[in-house]
Amino acid sequence: MGGLPVNAIRVPVQAGRDTPRPTALQLRVRHVYAADERPDVLVQVDGEWHRGVLRKWSQDVQGGWWGSVAWGRTPGTRFLDTFPGDLIWEDTDEVHPGD
Repeated sequence: MGGLPVNAIRVPVQAGRDTPRPTALQLRVRHVYAADERPDVLVQVDGEWHRGVLRKWSQDVQGGWWGSVAWGRTPGTRFLDTFPGDLIWEDTDEVHPGD
């Protein structure tokens, strides 16, 4: 999808779960992935990268991108959180955050 940051190469900001999150009323949903099309991603939580699945992209009133990601710290754990686009990377074998 053009314009969505999942494939962007960027230097992630160093933020943890304390990054202020917009409320649902401040976000406009831009793209929801069908269950069988959800991309595998890496998300940064407390300075560490964790595997997850991107469920949807939203945009805030300032134009910033936010992703809804189901992620886990260990196998078998799952959380659903909203992350700023800079903390979400496509999970590929070729490129990993910090490379």
